Amino acid sequence: MLTVVTFDNLVSGLLGAMIGVAGAVLLDWRARRGDVRAAARAAYMEVAANGAALNMAVKHGVYVPVVSTTWAASHHLLSRGLSPAELVVVATFYMHVDSMIGGGFTAGHPDPRLAVVAGEIFERSAMAAAVLERRGWSPRQREELQDALKGLAPKA
Repeated sequence: MLTVVTFDNLVSGLLGAMIGVAGAVLLDWRARRGDVRAAARAAYMEVAANGAALNMAVKHGVYVPVVSTTWAASHHLLSRGLSPAELVVVATFYMHVDSMIGGGFTAGHPDPRLAVVAGEIFERSAMAAAVLERRGWSPRQREELQDALKGLAPKA
């Protein structure tokens, strides 16, 4: 049996197709946003660990190794999800981390150059962490994160 296409059928079909495309685009956007958030969270944790190592270098002049493995694995996702200004902040921090990794420092040994080098990178770690925190968690989740971090702080 041959079906005749009427104007009502055509409009209904087009409307259904548009809704389907919009739904697919929305689902894809949500998935990508979730991937970027997960990458930002992982990088945030790495920046925090590097910040602790840099703090040790600044305060005690002892090199504790820093890493950039999470950045190496997820910079492509972050470059799609961060604004250009945010990307510059995070990428510049990691460029400095990589230069410190290749700087000839030996773990556990004091080095007079360390405090100056680590001090500058430590300041950048706070800026990078702030960017990644904003992108990795919703406002409610950031409050929970801050509460959890306060709970981990040493008691005076």
